[in-house]
Parts: sequence; C-alpha cells; structure tokens
Amino acid sequence: MLFRSTVRGGTWDSGVLYQLAPATGGTYTESVLYSFGGLADGSTPNGPLTMDSSGALYGVTSLGGTFNNGTVYKFVPASNGLLATESLLFSFKAGSRSGSSPSGSLLFDSTGSLYGVTNGGGSGNDDGVVYELTPAKAAWTETILYVFSKNSGSHPVAGLTWNPTNGALYGTTSSQNGKTTGDGSVFKLLPPTVVGGAWTESTLFQFTYATVGGYPTGTITRDPNTGTLYGTAINGGVTGCDLFCGTVWQIVNP
Repeated sequence: MLFRSTVRGGTWDSGVLYQLAPATGGTYTESVLYSFGGLADGSTPNGPLTMDSSGALYGVTSLGGTFNNGTVYKFVPASNGLLATESLLFSFKAGSRSGSSPSGSLLFDSTGSLYGVTNGGGSGNDDGVVYELTPAKAAWTETILYVFSKNSGSHPVAGLTWNPTNGALYGTTSSQNGKTTGDGSVFKLLPPTVVGGAWTESTLFQFTYATVGGYPTGTITRDPNTGTLYGTAINGGVTGCDLFCGTVWQIVNP
C-alpha cells in the first residue's frame, strides 16, 4: 500500500489523503481515505506522511485548524470493523512563537514525540521554527527548539533528518542572508548538553544559486555508514541555466 496526500481536491477542495493498492497486472487502484477542510479541520496538506508502528498516519496542513495557520494531524485508517478517524494534534498560530504554515515530513523519536518545521512564524520576521510535539493525555505540547532568522537561514520547506549517534537534526532552509532568490542553506541542530538547555544551530552550507544550486525543498538523506548528507536543490547549478535546472549535492563530514 502507498499513502499520500494532495493539496487540492476532495469534498471542500482542501486536499485529500489517498491510498494506492496494488492490483492485477501491475497497476494500482486509488481510494480516497479522507477529505480535509470541514469546519475547523486542517486544509491544504503539505508534505509526505509518517506512519507509526500501529499503522496510523501523521502529517501537516499549511492552512486550517483553530487559527487557520496550519495543523499537525493524525489519521487512523479503517480496520477490524472500525471507521477511519482523523484528529488534529496541534493548531499553529500566526504572530506567535509557535510558528505557522508547517511543511515537510514529521519525524518520530523513541519516546513518541514528533519533530517538524514551519515555513513561517516564530518571530516578528516570520522566518519559521523547528518544533517538537510531545504526546500528553489532554493535548499535545509544543516546544520550540529553534527560531530561524534571515542572517543564517529562514523559511524551511522540507522535513528533518536524524543523526542517531549524537541526536543532531539536519534540515534545509529556502532562503538565507535575507535573500529572496531562493538560495537556501543546510543547517545542523545539536541537542542541549543539559536538560532544559538550548539547542545549538550551525549552518553547514549556504547555496549560491548560479553555481551550486538553490532552493532545497526535499528531505535530506543521511548515509548511516559515513554520515554523508545528500539532497537536491530545484534551482540553478549552471550559469545561464533556466530557473528550474537544479542540482544533486552532498556534504561530507557534516
């Protein structure tokens, strides 16, 4: 089975979750599992889905929710005679430190907490954040791990990648140094050395659109043997190239 989402379509034209099931002859059959956009529901899903050990799906929407600034949701497919259920775990709020317009995939840790990024919010400059959501009985609790700024990198689009050895998180931003050309950067976040301490951010690489590409939007892949990071950038790479040429890049010993 394959599970994905669309940003439009469905009952309210606010996106759907769908399933592709293998069929005879090597083809697949599509089934719409859920339509977003009813009442205070999330809308415009934005990013790949993450599945837990029970088969539940987790993702983000860039709009909708209590404040219409995006959500993190959970979808439990129908099984054993039970109906499918969708629930909002968290609603983001513009103009607050919580971030807004989440994007990219979500990442689980061993305790069941979720990690992700928002494209906006976090500060007055609306540069985005890295956040952690911790499960609780009443509601999931958000902790802001890092607030982006235009000086180092801003407006992340893709999800995060773990280094299980030291707990570092890797990701990309779509803009850096205040530029709006979509150059972007690769960043690293190291967890605090003491409980309650601050995460430490460092910029591993800053893209230059005309030579090495720009606007990285995909999740980083980490080689578990060497630690090398791999990714793509959808712009640039060759001087004089059209806007959407793009590059494949690697960072050794990040």
